[in-house]
Amino acid sequence: MHIYWASVYKLPQSTIAEIDKILKRFLWGHSDNVKGKAKVAWKYVCTPEDQGSLGLKSLQEWNEVLLIKQLWKLIEKKNSLWFNWVNLVKLKDKVKNHVYESDDGVVKSVTNSGKKVPYKTSQVWEDMRSVHQLVHWHQVIWFPQANPKHAFILWLIKLDRLTTQDKLAKWYPNLTFKCELCGNCEDSVKHLFFECNFSRMVWTELKKNLLFKGLPGDIQGIINTLARYPFRNQIWDVINRITVAAVAYHVWQERNNRIFKGKRRNANEVLMIVEDGIRMKLASLMVKNSLQVKRAAEIWGMQVEMGRLKLGIGASI
Repeated sequence: MHIYWASVYKLPQSTIAEIDKILKRFLWGHSDNVKGKAKVAWKYVCTPEDQGSLGLKSLQEWNEVLLIKQLWKLIEKKNSLWFNWVNLVKLKDKVKNHVYESDDGVVKSVTNSGKKVPYKTSQVWEDMRSVHQLVHWHQVIWFPQANPKHAFILWLIKLDRLTTQDKLAKWYPNLTFKCELCGNCEDSVKHLFFECNFSRMVWTELKKNLLFKGLPGDIQGIINTLARYPFRNQIWDVINRITVAAVAYHVWQERNNRIFKGKRRNANEVLMIVEDGIRMKLASLMVKNSLQVKRAAEIWGMQVEMGRLKLGIGASI
């Protein structure tokens, strides 16, 4: 609904702020009764996935892009008072940077590179949105078969934005913290993934089911290593990535369950949950009857039938 109004009016800043507030609460799990700080700045959240974020659109920037589209439709009436008022007062004369009328009367848009192309809202958006440096690891986290919950946690891990005990120790220097999984030291992203004895056992066992030799023992090294290889939508590209994200998610979930709910599972139970989740994800995929798919089915205790991976005899779940 707000997109419709954004294409018709210049939304008040207070309205944009209120909508952004609702989106932030949803993303970070806050409410009127539950307060907390955002783990990642909203401006960074509203950048594309290949620049290391979630790919959300900034409503303020999108509002301006949609209004430029309306002005483009009225460009032939560019001498009208309304056109000039919106362009100069509301959009701060931004239209001239993105729209021009050629000698033959065809209205086109201008890209940031100076190239004149047929007008497209998507092109104006690319020119106007906030730009950050491209990252090489985005396809390790964001890819078509990714589990959104798992990918979100892995994204926060990559940015080191989880609220771990090493951060809490800076806020509460008089308190003593111990990792809930192993009890040896305070937890941190580096410790939990996978210096901790608990998480290292889960990861070590799952790594046996990956046809990827030489993966590092720490999560940042694992992500950076996988990022060196392009995502080709092949079965082992998918398995490697969903396995890393699934282990990270369930280790973090187990840590939080012990702290906030008093529930405990041992490493073997967590390992079985992760394995079952991966099999269920694989069972949802359409696959080719290739040698690599057959090999994956054999390792994960599954069978290839009619373009699907199905649970084999003896597989859990």
